[in-house]
Amino acid sequence: MSNFQEKSIQSLESAKVLVKCHYYSSTVNRSYYACFQFVMHILFDKLKKDQREFYAEVQQRPNGSHSWASKLIGIELAKKSLEDYKWLQGKFPEFREKRIVADYHPIALSADDGNDSITLATTILNLLRKHFK
Repeated sequence: MSNFQEKSIQSLESAKVLVKCHYYSSTVNRSYYACFQFVMHILFDKLKKDQREFYAEVQQRPNGSHSWASKLIGIELAKKSLEDYKWLQGKFPEFREKRIVADYHPIALSADDGNDSITLATTILNLLRKHFK
């Protein structure tokens, strides 16, 4: 099992523990990162993207590794399912914004926010697993 794949599993499991402790901002963070880490697993282990090349490309782009990884996965997903690509392109940026709010804004998140993030992460991970076996 790849390091990013294992991190993804651990992040989602951590989110499930955190929501039970009422740590909703941390739940959103770990749920989001479960998806991002799985995207990195797909890029490096399934699609065999060179890590040094990836990070060099990130340095040349204004939006960072999250946006670039999402774009690269989106390109590959669009080849497999345009419907799933469109869904993911709508959900992943929203999820990232929710994680930014959870991490950087003094806004209290709710149990619904935490539980919804776990549900969304699970759905995203299942979609990615379906297309990138």
